Amino acid sequence: MAAEKDPLLKQLQHPFYRETDDYRDEIKMRTLEKAAVKYPEPFNPESWTSDQLADHAMAENYDQSNYITGMRNRMRKLEQLVEEKDKRIADLEAAIREYEGDCPF
Repeated sequence: MAAEKDPLLKQLQHPFYRETDDYRDEIKMRTLEKAAVKYPEPFNPESWTSDQLADHAMAENYDQSNYITGMRNRMRKLEQLVEEKDKRIADLEAAIREYEGDCPF
């Protein structure tokens, strides 16, 4: 009942956001496992210059924009397929109704 009265608590307890947090935690663990093998020490900004940090962040951001564009393109294709299938189903249902209307028995 408290979540109903507290808008922040309602947001924090929403199943979608919990699923998002769980997924992010799963990816975090995989990322840290890779980092443990790849790097001799955990990330320490003091070990990098400001330019190195900015360049690395910008490179990650660029990669992210490619992944987002790829997801968008894939989702658009899937949405188009769903629309085509929905139209085909509607056409078939209409044909069935027409046939049933013409059926003498």
